[in-house]
Parts: sequence; structure tokens; C-alpha cells
Amino acid sequence: MATLPVYFMNRQNWLYKCYQELLRWIPQLHLVFAQNSGVHFNKILKALLAGADSACGNDASRLKTAVVSWLMSMTPPPQPALLPYDKTGRGFYNDATARLLCPVDYDWDNPQHRQNIWDYHPDFLITANLWPLFLYANGKYNPNFPNHSLFKGELLVKVFRYIFTSLLSAEFTSDDLDSEFLLAQPKRHRRSPCAIAYIAVQLHFALASCGSWCIIDVFLDYHQFYKNIVTFFEDVADTEAEEFIKELVLWWNRQVFGPVSMINYIPQATDNMSVAASFKKHRTANISNSGST
Repeated sequence: MATLPVYFMNRQNWLYKCYQELLRWIPQLHLVFAQNSGVHFNKILKALLAGADSACGNDASRLKTAVVSWLMSMTPPPQPALLPYDKTGRGFYNDATARLLCPVDYDWDNPQHRQNIWDYHPDFLITANLWPLFLYANGKYNPNFPNHSLFKGELLVKVFRYIFTSLLSAEFTSDDLDSEFLLAQPKRHRRSPCAIAYIAVQLHFALASCGSWCIIDVFLDYHQFYKNIVTFFEDVADTEAEEFIKELVLWWNRQVFGPVSMINYIPQATDNMSVAASFKKHRTANISNSGST
């Protein structure tokens, strides 16, 4: 029996995981798929894709102005000034957005690197296989420790709050989230790698000069960029990597929801805690007393 190519197997595994995630959000689809013919399946698929694309477009439209507002509030502000409704001056045409978009593999402060990027030099292409600087906290990348502060970029967290919680919370710090405002929000769940990957895609697009939403634009394959981020979180090789991801997800939940809500996304294992121990001791004593009478 012939062995399937690794690429094919990886793609099939990815598609199956996506299918499971889809059913988790829309469980009724399982029955719909089982009861309908291929024709109906294609109609459903087109409707889902159209809805997803529309939602992505709406988020991109909102971020187009919001990101400019945040960048222009920096000291000093970007020069030339960024326009909220015009993306043509963004991307690698403006130093502020270019610095954030520049892959950590290149040095934007190096004039030759900048020129090579502008000239589409084959050794300086912008692809989905390169992490942009905005993914790192404080825009700092250490090649000796490439995972240090990765996916902790300040702008990344701000965009996440803007899209998934509220417009107001985007202006908060994690300490501000220990407030009545946070307690009044709807029930929250722990952040998933898919949500973080989606936000990274949206932020990259907001900083880029491409005018309209497209999953694959002139500069980047956003689908592959998304997959690379999800794989980073989910494809852990050992206990050390698993612990690193666990801490990173915990950091994200604290940033987005605040420490006060930790019980919602890290439920306590109560079996060995004092209350459970007291109940267990109490029941044991009752059983002993019952047996002695």
C-alpha cells in the first residue's frame, strides 16, 4: 500500500481540525451534512465562505481607521501622517508601518535592507514564513531566543480587545481590567490560537497598503500566515514546549480579560483542595459512626 505524501497528510489533518472547529461552533451542521446531497452541501459551503469573508471585510474596515488613530497618537507621530481612510501610504511606503511589518529576519534600519525590500530582491521577500516585528513585545527580537516575547506585541493585544471585547477596552491596560467594567461584560472564555492568528492577520492587513480585503494579496498569503501561527500554538513537540504555550495562553487571557476573571478561563482543580478534603473527612467520619451503631 503506497504511503501518502507528508504534505497531503498534513493538509488532510488541517482540514479535519478545521471541520471539527466548525462543528464546535455550529453543531447543527453535522445533521445538515448527513441529510443533504452534494448540491446542498456546496450551497451551504458557499454561504459559510461568503459569511466569513464578509465578517473579515467588516473587521478590516473598522481596523483601517482605528489602527491609524493609535499610530498617530504615538510620540513622535508617523511622518508623513497616515490617513484613516486611505491605505496607499501605508505598508512599506511609511516608516512607521514598515517598521512594524518588517520581518525580524531583516533590519529595517539598514538602508540596503530597505532598498532590497522595495526592489523585491529574492533574498528579501515578504512572505508568510517570516514573523513581522509587530508580533513581539516592544518591537524587540532576539535571534538567540526567537520565542521570547513572541505574540506579545502591544498593538496585537489592542486589536484583539477592539475586535473581540469592546472598542473601549482597547484603550485599557491589563490592570484597568480589574474593574466594574470588566465584571459587567458577558461571560468570557479562554482565548484560542485561532483567535490570536485571526487578529495577527487583521493587524497585518491594517498596516499594509493593500486597499481591499483579500486572503492572498500582492505581498502575503494570509491563509498560510494564519496556519503558521495556529501550528506554532498547537504543534508542540515536548513538555517544555507545551508548558511554554500554556503560559503564553495564560498571559493572553490575563491581558484580554484581566486577573480578576482568571477563574473563568483557568478553573481550579478542586478535588484536592481544603473544602473537598473537609467534605471527604466529614463523610468518612459519618460512615464510621454509622458502622459502629
